[in-house]
Amino acid sequence: MLGKQGPPQNKEAFDVMYEQLTPRNKEILWHFLDGHDDQEIAKIIFGTSANVKFHISRVARIFGLVEEGVRVSHRKDIVDLFMQYRPSMVSEKVRIWAGYQPQAQLKSSPAVVPDLPGRPIALESPFYLQPDLADLCYEEVLRPGRLIRIRAPQMFGKTSLLYRILSVAQKKGYRTISLNLRDDMDTAAKESLGTFLTWFCQVIMTHLKLPIATLPKDKTGCTDYFEDKILPEIDGPLVIALDDVEVLFDYPDIAQEFFAMLRGWHEKSKDPGVGELWDKLRLIIVHSTDAYIKFDQAQSPFNNVGHVARLEPC
Repeated sequence: MLGKQGPPQNKEAFDVMYEQLTPRNKEILWHFLDGHDDQEIAKIIFGTSANVKFHISRVARIFGLVEEGVRVSHRKDIVDLFMQYRPSMVSEKVRIWAGYQPQAQLKSSPAVVPDLPGRPIALESPFYLQPDLADLCYEEVLRPGRLIRIRAPQMFGKTSLLYRILSVAQKKGYRTISLNLRDDMDTAAKESLGTFLTWFCQVIMTHLKLPIATLPKDKTGCTDYFEDKILPEIDGPLVIALDDVEVLFDYPDIAQEFFAMLRGWHEKSKDPGVGELWDKLRLIIVHSTDAYIKFDQAQSPFNNVGHVARLEPC
């Protein structure tokens, strides 16, 4: 279906296509229209340039700007489309790049884009209202072997807080990997615990640019993989953030075993025998409380473990 209907011919068609974008599509699109290059966007979202290119290509396809089988850049087409239907989203820098006349009265600011509900607030935004618990999270991520859980209903700023925690870690020179399970997880990974753990380890190795050996297919193998091939190969702490983990609540067999494994990793940091190695790993788990009812809280592996950050309405 993508790319076959052609670009929108009116504002109503544009709005329909725009709503087909995922939150990750919209986030990366906004940074692109704000004038950031791929490397800058990758740093902002704690991803990779390849991931940025993928999502921008996805945006072009959803708006019908890509011909099937033709691999060309449609970035200026995207700008032209938004100049036609949502010019307020296009920054001065991008307007000039695309050949439009500068308009000095228009300012590029993350805080003046009102039509992206659900988009994480930019790190530099003066409009971010830091919750009281944020400072505790910043301290926790700097402590060895920590596990942080961020819980809140939808649209309560979970991802905005996550980005700030990761920024604190990056400023300390830590390696950071952020995965949004809703947008980044392969469909095949949901088939079983084995396929999920294989996907998970492959993604981590790719982010760290480590050679990928035979990938594990069970919890013991995954733990051994981290213990033998990941943690010993990195200098300094590694922060792995998992956003939208409620996606796994629909796959209870995967969720129960995977979360239990993460809890086990957290507990290993307290073990005098292997604790020094597992001290390097810090975990951040983000999920919506709206979906948590799907997961039997009495059976949750995270009961009474880690630092829990519960975001409440202001």
